This record gives sequence, structure tokens and C-alpha cells, in this order.
Amino acid sequence: MKQHFFALLSFALGTGMLFAGEPGPVFSNDVVQAVKDVVVVLQKHGLPFDARKACDAAVDAVIQVADPRGQLMSDADIRRMTEEDKGIRYEAGIRVSLTNKTFVISEMREGSEADKAGLRVGEVLQEIDKGNIEGLRLSEVQELLRGQADQAVSVKVQDTNGVAREIEVKLDPVEAGAVGVAEELPANLCYLKLNGIYGRSGKDIVSLLRGWAETGRSGVVIDLRGAGGADAQGVADTAGLFAESGSLLFAFRDAQDQDLGVYRSNSSLLLNIPAMVLIDEETRGAAEVLAAALAGSTRGVMLIGSVSSGDPLVREVQELPDGSHLYLATRKLVVADGKSYNGSEGVKPDLVVAPAAAPDNEYEPEPPVDPVRELSSEEKEDRLLRDRVRGDETLRRAVDVLLGLKALNIRGVENAENPTH
Repeated sequence: MKQHFFALLSFALGTGMLFAGEPGPVFSNDVVQAVKDVVVVLQKHGLPFDARKACDAAVDAVIQVADPRGQLMSDADIRRMTEEDKGIRYEAGIRVSLTNKTFVISEMREGSEADKAGLRVGEVLQEIDKGNIEGLRLSEVQELLRGQADQAVSVKVQDTNGVAREIEVKLDPVEAGAVGVAEELPANLCYLKLNGIYGRSGKDIVSLLRGWAETGRSGVVIDLRGAGGADAQGVADTAGLFAESGSLLFAFRDAQDQDLGVYRSNSSLLLNIPAMVLIDEETRGAAEVLAAALAGSTRGVMLIGSVSSGDPLVREVQELPDGSHLYLATRKLVVADGKSYNGSEGVKPDLVVAPAAAPDNEYEPEPPVDPVRELSSEEKEDRLLRDRVRGDETLRRAVDVLLGLKALNIRGVENAENPTH
């Protein structure tokens, strides 16, 4: 453990730890000597001293000085992060639909652990891990059916004959696509929920957004909450829809401000549709780079939600001399308006909605209905849209802004102010 500490200390201070600030007069040998001096005093007076705990604390202190969000990583940590960057997640192997307030298994992945365990399409899902799921949203139930590698979920189902049984289902690895939900909303709006931006996913996202714009949609919500990924080119493809061809979208730079990678828009036609982008503290990786680029390098876009995670592809895994691994910010992200992100803070939304923000009472009484007068198509759409966003304050705010822009006949980039490039 002592050898591990000095290996890390030598690596950290010898390389300057990219974003630790202006170098001071203290050198690595001085730090090592200071630690030794303290140990000598403790031993001289016979004070309690746990060398292992001391080394752990010293290692952690060195990392935190250089990068407050840096960390030592195990092989399992690295494997899990690599899987997340590729969009691999673990699921129960079934798809669930909500019909008449009842959750029903609508699809079964052939050969999955759920299939082998005996679950069948058409069975009613009643409980997950001993918890009643009545009243939950479909997205919440789907999330309960996911987890980590080597985990299992216990489900209680009722078959078509009314017989209930409990089954434990091991989770299967699944490569998720970039697009989680692509939904056309009432009031001529649309909603795109991204799982992440993974290898070669940019073209799919671009095609979807272009299709909506070309069919005259009044606005789009791009939901990056909880999204990740590691495909920088996919970010450029997507952000380029909102920036003039050839303009800077983002760049990665080292501690000497030398470019490591520069990404520019190659879109020949701006996407003429206003976009509301939802972010939260779980927006990370490529999705966070997209949020930063849309905020600082494009037009016709507004960010809504809470500050993102602060990990926009600026950290890398470094192998230490003793074979252990360090996850540390080694570069910074720069966008067109000059804003840079070095991992110390996340992307700030234009309109802040607290992560836990929700109406005190989600129940909303239905407006009085005139039995004589039939509701207009616009009134019907308003009700459908209100039901769709109920309980999701961030989404509701985004929809409200888009409805306001629609009322003012504002169509995205043609009426937006061009940021500094």
C-alpha cells in the first residue's frame, strides 16, 4: 500500500495533474517528506497509526487536489463504465405495456432469462422485488426491471387463468439504441428521449430530427436526462443541425490549450425548429458534451432542468506504475462562446428546475365540461398534452415554452440570435 501511494504521488505530481491550478513552490519530494515527517512524530509519541488507512487517505487527498471528481477505479468499475459508454445495460428481457391501468407483458426477448424462467406474453405484472407497482408510470416500471450485471429481479405475475406466481429473473446484457422514446405529442410537438450517444448513432438521431422539422412540427423536446455515451462525432452530427456549416461546435484541449480534437458543423441546412433540451445531474459523457455544445455553439435551443454531472468526456483512465487505475480529468471541453469545462462543474441550464421539483399535489381537477358544447380539437389536444406532462415539471416547463413560441409564430434558428463563434 505504501508503494502504491508513492507510485501515485510520483505520477500525479510529476505530470502536473492537468487542472490543479497554477504550480506553486512545493515539489513532489517536499510532499513526500512532509508525509514522512508527520509519520515520524506520530510514531515518536506512540500515537495510534494505521498505515493502510493513512495511505488510503493520502492517495485520496492527492487525487482530490488535482480533480475533486477523480477516483481510483477497479477493473470492475472500468468494465461497467465501458459498458455504459457503449450503451450496454442489464434488463429483465421483457417489455411491458400499460393497458387499462394494468401492466401487461407485451413482448418477450426470445432466449432471454425471462423466457427461460417461464414468463409469457399477456401475463399481468403485479409486483417487482416484493413491491406493488400499482399507480406507477410505465417508465418507472421499466426502470425497476433494470439493474447491474449479475443481478436478478423478483416479479409476481398473474397468468391468463388468474393464477399468480413469483419468479426470479436474472438480468440479461442488452445493447440499447441511442433513441429511448420518439413520440409525437399533441399540439404539433414532438419528444425525443435519448439513452445516450453511442457509436454510429448520430445519423439515426439526425434523420429523426430532420424528419420532424420537414413535416412542419412546431417544436421538439430533446430529453438528455440520465443519458451518457462516448461518441463525440455523434454529438457533432446532432449539434450541427442547429449551427451554420463550418462553425465551431466544440473542441477538446490539453493543459497548454493545444487542440486535441476539433468538431465543426457540416450541416448544409439549419434545422428550423425550436428545441428544448432537458438535462439533470445524471447527464454525462457524450450527452453532456451535446448539452454544452447546444448551449454555447448553436441557435434556437434552450436548456431546462438542473446542472449536469460535470463529466463531459474530459476524463480518461490512466494506468499507474503499480497496475492500478486512476480516472482523472486530463483535458477540457471548449465551446464556441468561449465557455470551457474541465470537469469541475457541469453545464448550467437556461431555466433551472430543481431535480425533485413536482407539484405539491399532482391531482388536477378536470375543467368543467359543457354537456351541450362539444370540445374543439384544440381543447382536446390541450387536455391530452396536460395528461402527458403531468408529474414531470421539467417536461412541463419545456412544453410551456414551446407553446409560447408557437403562439408567437417563432420557428427556431431563423429568429434566434447568433452566438459568438
